[in-house]
Amino acid sequence: MHSKLPFLCISLILSLTGCVTRPGYESFYTPLTNLTFSAVNYSDVVVQLYRTDEELLFAYGQKLREGAIGLGSAGWDGPYTDPDKAKWRAVMVDANLVLVSISPSGTQTGVLPLPVYNPGSTTTYTTHNSGSISTYGGARGSYSGQSTTYATTPGSTTYSYVPYSVQRYHHWAVFLRHDKESANLISQANCLPISKEDDAEILRLRMITAASSTNTTNDFVHAEIGDIYMRYLHYLEAIDQYQHGLRINPRNAYIMSQLGSAFYQQRMYDDAILQYNALLEIAPDNVFTHIDLAACCYFGKRDYINAEMHWKTALKLLQTPNIIPQVRINNPERFFKGKCYWGLALICYDKKNLSEGSDNAYQAGRVFVDCKEKPNALKMVDLIKTNDPTSPLSAKLTDCIYKNE
Repeated sequence: MHSKLPFLCISLILSLTGCVTRPGYESFYTPLTNLTFSAVNYSDVVVQLYRTDEELLFAYGQKLREGAIGLGSAGWDGPYTDPDKAKWRAVMVDANLVLVSISPSGTQTGVLPLPVYNPGSTTTYTTHNSGSISTYGGARGSYSGQSTTYATTPGSTTYSYVPYSVQRYHHWAVFLRHDKESANLISQANCLPISKEDDAEILRLRMITAASSTNTTNDFVHAEIGDIYMRYLHYLEAIDQYQHGLRINPRNAYIMSQLGSAFYQQRMYDDAILQYNALLEIAPDNVFTHIDLAACCYFGKRDYINAEMHWKTALKLLQTPNIIPQVRINNPERFFKGKCYWGLALICYDKKNLSEGSDNAYQAGRVFVDCKEKPNALKMVDLIKTNDPTSPLSAKLTDCIYKNE
């Protein structure tokens, strides 16, 4: 009976400490992207172990700067799990490098109540009887026999208490692809290497990614991850995150706008236009959407009709006071008016309507002067000189610029 106690004790401890049938590297894995690569062999996966999350974070930033791409991560607290067990998950997701940090997170102690069943018992009592009898008529005889009775004692359950102590560990693993394939993909996506100053953003990415493993229904988690990728010019990964967010909340206007921008940066103009038009159905008076859609139509498709329509619509909307939220630009309404006039000037010049083009460029330049945006104002001077050399508006705008310094 007592030979079963160690087995019961182990089973209960495993249940209390959160041990699962699969390693945590698989059970708690959260993908960061849907990118796919060529398959890797188990023997080709490299696992690098670090003592703390901070050490891993530093290495993570370094690998990203070297051209690696993060594919996913896993984080959990529980009994110590051999880092080499991460290799199986790495093979499944085409990762050839896994960064792992394992550090003690505390000790769990307690007492396990183990039931012990005491079976009942039954006692048997037997009585023997014998004798003789005679009757009045002279008949005689004898008899013998026995009787049996039973006494039963019910079973009972008692408990023994076994103390336990289990060391728990914090695990964090990041799965990366780091080879020519990842470098080529980054190059094709027109991505820039991550600078040393971006380590703080890598930390933020790590924290957000960890949050997504426990809050996968939060569309803004994917939005924030997408924004970080946009900041690094990793547009394909940003698109993937924004699309994840929109599957959770199809009417998140912010994500729709960011997804349109990511499509535009990747020169996926048809997808960008579809996204911006869908956004206008939700927020028809969004100035930024009209400006972005106009730029997308002009630079991407040379669709002058729609580009002109959206820039002119934005100009009308900019007549409304405080229609643009606070941004780090002097006189934001006027600044974006300048952007609209600039776009209209480009259309006119493309159509060889030089006079109207120069008028729009001059209007844009005056607006930029008022906004203290001298570099943009000088660009308007160059635009007029390049497209309409005989126009007096370039000299007039130049005088305006330097008089207002």
